Amino acid sequence: MTNPNNETHPILGWFTGVMAAIQHLNDIVPQLLDEYYKKEQDKLAQTIDSLKPDEKTLLYSVAETYRRMEQLHGTRPILWNATDNVKDVWNMIFHNLFTEGHTKYFIREMSLVYLITTFEELEKQILSMAYLKKPEMLSTKDNTMTIEDIIKSHDYGTIISTLTNAKVSSIINKNPIELADFLKTKFKLDLTQVNDWNKFIERFYRRHLIVHQKGRIDQEYRNETGYNGTDERVHTDSQYIADSLIIFQKFAETITKFFVEKYQI
Repeated sequence: MTNPNNETHPILGWFTGVMAAIQHLNDIVPQLLDEYYKKEQDKLAQTIDSLKPDEKTLLYSVAETYRRMEQLHGTRPILWNATDNVKDVWNMIFHNLFTEGHTKYFIREMSLVYLITTFEELEKQILSMAYLKKPEMLSTKDNTMTIEDIIKSHDYGTIISTLTNAKVSSIINKNPIELADFLKTKFKLDLTQVNDWNKFIERFYRRHLIVHQKGRIDQEYRNETGYNGTDERVHTDSQYIADSLIIFQKFAETITKFFVEKYQI
């Protein structure tokens, strides 16, 4: 997307740069983690080989107990009678099992969270520029300033800037469907007509699950996204992040192009 001067708009350029960084992160970090955990596994194998025969037997017994998903207290008597070597090896195994999978999921999930946060900042910046360019779009009901605030303001620009910030913050706090309705009604920009609209809004509701529900799928997610599967949690893999970057870049370009052309921001 370019502006009339055939240059990328600064806000869109910033957003595109962040998208590239997220893509790079998801390309490189999983490989680095695989290399790291491969070294940890090799180190663990060497440590297990150094155990005495009876320590290996005890270690395998602990592992089998854990594999059967027994309660943690069922393993404690075994560990209490174990040597320090067995305890150390078991802690290494448990740590690797827990962190390897969780770390990769964490990076992908936080990439989605940051992606949406960055997109919302782009929306905020673009809308702020539009309102500052056309302050007459602000209405009296947008006024969140008291008489005291207005008196303390030294100039017209400060008042408009304060009102604009309050207005834009209230817009960005809407859910994606409400925001789309607002943009369509106020600006005649219909985001629902952009390809992948349903996939776009699904990302917002997934972000909510990740941040507030530990990824557990709730009824709101099912209602708003139409998901009717059997999974109890959302699974965010590398392909999902790659697709998300393409989708959000498209919506960022659509919004930026619309406001640049309509308000010359």
